[in-house]
Amino acid sequence: MNKFLKLIKSILLWGGLLYWWFLYSYRNLDKSEAAYQYTYNSGPVPSGYSFFILGIILAFLLRKKVFSLKKSIGSILVKIFVALIIIIGLYLQISYDFDLSKLREYKNYQIELTR
Repeated sequence: MNKFLKLIKSILLWGGLLYWWFLYSYRNLDKSEAAYQYTYNSGPVPSGYSFFILGIILAFLLRKKVFSLKKSIGSILVKIFVALIIIIGLYLQISYDFDLSKLREYKNYQIELTR
């Protein structure tokens, strides 16, 4: 019974955090014209450091593998995967909109359209 409760707790933790991240990242998508030009008209740009936050969430959820000193292949692969998500997330945000000014402009524009 104890293992069952631990499994339920783990599922709720994973599901809750990833659901929260999905809502946050969808809410902070930059759908402006500049974003479409940045991606060569392939879609909106994830903004608000959403991929960086995903890396932090995965580091928290996989903390036993990420912060251990084990040298197993699985542990090393998890560490590399989480580090790559964090680095790529920072690179994407810094290269497009470091201080989130473009995202703020887009959100203000959307607010003006709804008035």
